[in-house]
Amino acid sequence: MNRDETKNLLPILTAYANGERVQFLSVLNNGWEDIPPGGSSFGLPADKYRIKPPPVAVKHWIIVGRETGNPLSCSGVVHTFPTLAAANHRHGLTLDPEKWAVVEMTGSYDR
Repeated sequence: MNRDETKNLLPILTAYANGERVQFLSVLNNGWEDIPPGGSSFGLPADKYRIKPPPVAVKHWIIVGRETGNPLSCSGVVHTFPTLAAANHRHGLTLDPEKWAVVEMTGSYDR
C-alpha cells in the first residue's frame, strides 16, 4: 500500500478503530456488507469501503379492515402507499370509510 492509498483508507480505519460500523462492497452479493465481527485485513482499495450510513426512516400507509384489522390485499399482496393521498385514492376505487381505515406505518431500512 502506498502513501496515497493509506491516506484514502485512513478515515475508514479510524472509524473502524472508534467502533463505527464499516462496510465493504461485496462482489458476491453486489452490495454493501458489514465487516464481520472477526475484522478485516482491509486489503481492498479504499473506494471499496465506507462508513455505514445511518438507517433511512420511512413512512407509508396501508388500508386495513376496521373490524378485522387485516390489510387490504390483491391476490395476497399487501399494497403500501408513499402518501396518505395515494392510499385514499387507491387507483380510483372508493372504499367505504366505515369498513376500511388508512393506517400509518413507520420503519427504517439500511442503505
